[in-house]
Amino acid sequence: MEPFAKEEIEALLKACDYCEEATTSRRKKFTMRRATSYRDRAIILTLLDSGLRASELCALRVADLDPKSGKLQIRHGVYGGAKGGKGRWVYLGKAVWRYLVERENGQDPDSPLFIGKYGRPFNRDALRQVINWLGERARVKKTHPHRFRHTFAITYLRSGGDVFTLQALLGHVTLDMVQHYSRIADFLNYSIAQDQISDYTVAFDRFTPRYASWTMGSSSSSCPFPSRMIWPTSRT
Repeated sequence: MEPFAKEEIEALLKACDYCEEATTSRRKKFTMRRATSYRDRAIILTLLDSGLRASELCALRVADLDPKSGKLQIRHGVYGGAKGGKGRWVYLGKAVWRYLVERENGQDPDSPLFIGKYGRPFNRDALRQVINWLGERARVKKTHPHRFRHTFAITYLRSGGDVFTLQALLGHVTLDMVQHYSRIADFLNYSIAQDQISDYTVAFDRFTPRYASWTMGSSSSSCPFPSRMIWPTSRT
């Protein structure tokens, strides 16, 4: 599975924002913001910025997010979706905050963090449909939720993160899958030689696609990724 290229992420984010250009007999061509633009953008950035599994994202509640610190609790078991018998914490930028501000029940701690039609929580099938639709609209092939997790891991290692901290951030019980990511990133020997970072906040700030500085209401299609991020190049 190939990680997303930077240009593909830019295209997906652009696809979230506006409907296709419309033409009428009485006015010039125009575009309108999509009703779910903030939600869809928040979903993409959450997946990319945290490496969550699809089941984990669908199980999130508003109460799991600490807006002051940006920490997001991933609960274990049936209700949280986390594997391995234990939960963990990940960290986010401001995309989710903007989405919750726009929502009527965005302050209800028991409400799902992401909702679909009729206010219902997402399930994995519904999430996959949204991601697939955005991929078709952005003309990005093989767009599905798990590819964001893959991109998170590869980008983390290419940017200098260590495999042990990545193991904790992804919620893996063993290093097997993390070492697989490391081999893909051609970064195995360097990564294992690094000291594990005990402060996961530092790890996120240094090595993951952080979006804290984004202006989420901007209509610009530019994608200001931190210059330190080592992204895969686009493929033709």
